[in-house]
Amino acid sequence: MTPYTLLLSLHILLIATWLGMDIGLFTSSFWVRNPRLSPETRLAMGRFGSLMDMGPRTSLVLMLGVGILLSYYGGWALGWLPQPVVWLIVLLLLVWLWAIWQQFLAVRDATAGKPLGGRIVFLRQFRTFDLYLRLGLALVMIGLGMASFLNLLGETYGWLNTKFILFGVILLNGVAIRLVSDDFPIALGEIVRLGSTPEREARLNQALTRAYPLVLVLWGLIVVLLVLGVTKPF
Repeated sequence: MTPYTLLLSLHILLIATWLGMDIGLFTSSFWVRNPRLSPETRLAMGRFGSLMDMGPRTSLVLMLGVGILLSYYGGWALGWLPQPVVWLIVLLLLVWLWAIWQQFLAVRDATAGKPLGGRIVFLRQFRTFDLYLRLGLALVMIGLGMASFLNLLGETYGWLNTKFILFGVILLNGVAIRLVSDDFPIALGEIVRLGSTPEREARLNQALTRAYPLVLVLWGLIVVLLVLGVTKPF
């Protein structure tokens, strides 16, 4: 088995973990919304969902890095980039992934009342930086795909150009999901600490129901990415 086929296998596996764990997160949200369950049970399901959410977040970053390596070493695209630059991009993606996990651990420790120390930066400033980084990467991916369709970056393939664009759209979709569901952890925390009220339940439900259509669109985009990568239709 060559390094390229190993990367290709990892690429497909990451799609499976991304989609599979996202479905688990989606399913757990219905338990969190159930007012007949105890606040402690709902909080436990919310924490389980936040852990499940790290699967898609991790898969997205790794998919981007693996996709870049496959495009470069497979001769599909990005041949105009020097090899050290390609590996520098992959290294920066791994640093980004490390920071995403630091943010998750900081939120978990803060919820448990543990001291954060230097990790507090991941609880405050990193979230804003992460959102802007995702927006910037989305524009870069869409721009690369469009430039490739216009033959501005040498010989490319239509299916891969489309994947670049769709990945950018996925990044934008993820930012939108995060923004529309911002009230979810706040509402859940209030229900656990202060008790359930119609207003708090409505706030929690609204945050999740606004995210559901975007989540379904995300799943569809992931499936399209998989089909394009396997069939290479154009």
